[in-house]
Amino acid sequence: MTEDELKNIITSYDSVERDARSTDEWTLYSLRGEVMAALSRGKTPVRLVLRCDKNLARELKTEYESVVNPISLSKNNFIQILLVGQLKDNEVKDLIRHAYEMTRGIME
Repeated sequence: MTEDELKNIITSYDSVERDARSTDEWTLYSLRGEVMAALSRGKTPVRLVLRCDKNLARELKTEYESVVNPISLSKNNFIQILLVGQLKDNEVKDLIRHAYEMTRGIME
């Protein structure tokens, strides 16, 4: 998946917007001020950081070498995915949906 494809998927969710705290290296996406995802800019492989349930995060990091702790966000609440083909596109889409649902749950 490309950066643009990922951006389109992330921003297709209700009320998800580009966060003003984005940097030259990372575009942050938030739901009413709560960070849901971060997407690397111009890096190969593309890096995607997503909010994730800590138990699921542990499983994914054990199963996939391309799922690691993020550098700057909480490693208990987020995962970083290096998009090198280990996870299929539909799995990445499912994890984006999971990140949205987790972020929405924080607000309820």
